[in-house]
Amino acid sequence: MSVSYLFRKVASEQIEIEVDGCKMIMTHWEALLRQIHTMALNKDAGAARLLDQIRKQFPGPPAAGDKLTFTISEADARL
Repeated sequence: MSVSYLFRKVASEQIEIEVDGCKMIMTHWEALLRQIHTMALNKDAGAARLLDQIRKQFPGPPAAGDKLTFTISEADARL
């Protein structure tokens, strides 16, 4: 098996995490990027650089047919 195949396999696996008492299901890749994003927002310079590198590596809009996920709060849903 190639390294890229193993990466895609693990990155696309669904996991369940608990956020503020609510259980959410997401991929390993999404969970990793959310953690890096949170660290960057909390002024972690290393995480900010890594996030910038990831954005440069994967530029542009998502590919056609890719799943898009939008996370909104209850207040947003009431708008």
